[in-house]
Amino acid sequence: MARAQKGLLELADLVGRAVGDGAALGDFRTLGELVARNGGGAELVALLIAEARKPAHSHPRMVGFCVILTVVLDELRLSANGGSAAAAEDLRLLRIMTSERMGAEEIGEGSRLMVARAYSDAGLDPPRALQEAISRDLDAASGLSATDPGDSLGERFFSGMARELRHDPYRVHKEMAAQLASLPAEKRPPVVAAMFAANEACVREAGAGFLLDPDEGVSEAVGRLLADLAPSRPVDSATVARLGRIRPWLSPSRQVRLDQVLLACRRHSGPPGGLPASVCDRFVATPIDGAGAQSLFVVTRSSKKWALGSVLAKAHSGVSDAWVGSGLMRVEVDDMLAEVRAEADGNKVSRAYFERRISHALRINQASVPPPFAFIQVLEKMGVGVIGPQTIDLAIMCEDLLSGLPPGQADEEALRRADAAAPDWERRLSTISTWFEAGADIEAELRPLKSEAKRRAVLLESVLPTRRDRWIEILVWTAAALKEADPRTVLWRELALVARALARGDEMATLTTMQEVARRTLSARASGRSA
Repeated sequence: MARAQKGLLELADLVGRAVGDGAALGDFRTLGELVARNGGGAELVALLIAEARKPAHSHPRMVGFCVILTVVLDELRLSANGGSAAAAEDLRLLRIMTSERMGAEEIGEGSRLMVARAYSDAGLDPPRALQEAISRDLDAASGLSATDPGDSLGERFFSGMARELRHDPYRVHKEMAAQLASLPAEKRPPVVAAMFAANEACVREAGAGFLLDPDEGVSEAVGRLLADLAPSRPVDSATVARLGRIRPWLSPSRQVRLDQVLLACRRHSGPPGGLPASVCDRFVATPIDGAGAQSLFVVTRSSKKWALGSVLAKAHSGVSDAWVGSGLMRVEVDDMLAEVRAEADGNKVSRAYFERRISHALRINQASVPPPFAFIQVLEKMGVGVIGPQTIDLAIMCEDLLSGLPPGQADEEALRRADAAAPDWERRLSTISTWFEAGADIEAELRPLKSEAKRRAVLLESVLPTRRDRWIEILVWTAAALKEADPRTVLWRELALVARALARGDEMATLTTMQEVARRTLSARASGRSA
């Protein structure tokens, strides 16, 4: 075997093992870029295909190959878009190789799904021939039930994945959801049916997570599969308990269908077990950034093991991401949170803040897309049965924050002082540098205007007034988090006073705070950060 081939095999094994230990794609960016720049893409694909053809291929090695392929494809895409003819040609050849060889009969659809995901993660459509091969696999399986899926859906594939992901149903679901994202919605349920029929319990549990699929049609089909499966292969009690926990997050139409699934499953499953015993050690929250995103963390311990759970709440999508790092040492948790403090202004908050903030975000999920399956894992680590959606009146919340302050710290003169201090806020809280408006709609408003003065006027008089509620939310929740971290600090009071002024309808153009938002918006636009 040539030295280059041996090196790529060793690299794939290394990356595959690291992914199994929880490493992320970004950890291998440099390695993948080196492969791309040294013309190793074709050799990589050839070795990947050779591995996929083996009757008993190595799942970790396939994972490693596909992770490296993702970075190679992304690097070539970026270079080709930048005008590199050589990169464009390399990309064309890789697509041809993939099209010609990944459709072979001896290659299972599990391997094909992994390669399709590599293309999708790199921002590219999978080659048409690859998509057609996957479609044929799923069409052949579409008539099979969850109790009799046949052999075509790859028990070996699921077993290898379960082993590599340490039999964690949440990690299995995340991996499968990423792989199925490259497929049309109607092609996903047959794969979920195969998951329900898998020998590995964690794979079956992961399949239930597709009840939270953003596509309502997929969710409905998965519900029917679960209900049909219940009499012959009862759903385990842990999964039934999870189904009950997700109900409050769903839209009314999804709730009705889930009730039917729960009724069928409960007839044949055992009594639900209790949640694992754990203690919540602390809660941490970042300020809300200019995009409306806020990260919330919970540290739990059980026996001598520690875990760190994270929830990402966004203004327009509610709870949009979640993960749990388990089996950690105390020092590892402390190091991770120290990084959150240093890079994202994270501070300790109370459990009440954590749960209220999540409840407020879940109201958006209930009206649109459900939260991710891994969100359940965070709640399980906390020992919480259910956190439901709740609309919190931010004007009342703001008054509650300011109640109890001496009159001289909460009157109109205090507001004037607080608002006048807005230009200094960035120095005291780095996240505030992101408090600006951005996006295509903003650019459409500003592009036709010839001067910065006119753009500033449009922002203050036309754009920002339509976003009043957004800025109230950013200010109030950030103020509440800062108050919980240290009620003696002045910044939380300043933010809360300005939020109260916005909530009662004060003219936005007269507030220094909003003038600063306009200034940062124009600065970001000039520097290219507003796209």
